[in-house]
Amino acid sequence: METIGGVMNELSFSDQAMTELNKLSALEQMPLIDALSTVTSEELKKNKSKYGAFSRGGKTYYRLREGDLRIYFTESKGAIFCSHILYKHSITDFAFRSKLPVKEEHLIEQDKNFWEYLDSLSK
Repeated sequence: METIGGVMNELSFSDQAMTELNKLSALEQMPLIDALSTVTSEELKKNKSKYGAFSRGGKTYYRLREGDLRIYFTESKGAIFCSHILYKHSITDFAFRSKLPVKEEHLIEQDKNFWEYLDSLSK
């Protein structure tokens, strides 16, 4: 887990989120970090339509949309923990929102038979 300092709130990232963040250029990273660093507890309560909220494993996760990315985070005492950065319309995004085991999804997505099955549905 890494923390980026110098922002309004404490902002921490899981290993998965940092890996995805590091794949982006600095220009792509800035709006994402800016959007996360300005989130407050009050804003989460007042502006529920902007943030999708759901419970998973006893925690409340919020979803922030930034371009083609979906940023999943938790908030506690003003600190933001970004747990996942996922691409919209991906199986991983669906699995996380649906409370499916994310690691199993990665295995499914890598399986050639899975993609052949999806292709057969469109024929």
